Amino acid sequence: RDVAPSRGLGDVYKRQVWLFSFPVWDFGTGHVFMFTRTKEMGIRKVLGASRWTLFYQLVKGFFLLILIAVVIALPLAWFSMNAWLSHYAFRTDLKAWFFIMPVLLMLFISFITVAFQTIKIIMSKPARSLRYE
Repeated sequence: RDVAPSRGLGDVYKRQVWLFSFPVWDFGTGHVFMFTRTKEMGIRKVLGASRWTLFYQLVKGFFLLILIAVVIALPLAWFSMNAWLSHYAFRTDLKAWFFIMPVLLMLFISFITVAFQTIKIIMSKPARSLRYE
């Protein structure tokens, strides 16, 4: 028989656990990333930086890391999917949207979680972040 066997419900559950655990990981990573830069943002606010400048500074650093990860992961995913699908008798073609949609979903979830943390820092008083300096 040329068709590979189905993997069953185990893979479906693994994907669902990963899909729902990503926002939690992203929120935690964003919180740690923002916590380390809270004092820097307090100093920038005291020196007169606008809220949009602060927002841009915080989001830029986080999304740069995500984009580097995407640039590394997309070619690896493409080649591994091609190798995996080559073993099937009835092979489907890989389309670009198979990779673009998850990346866009990940960027959207990351933007929401990071924006929440960033707005919380931007709206706080700079004296609170500089209290112990």
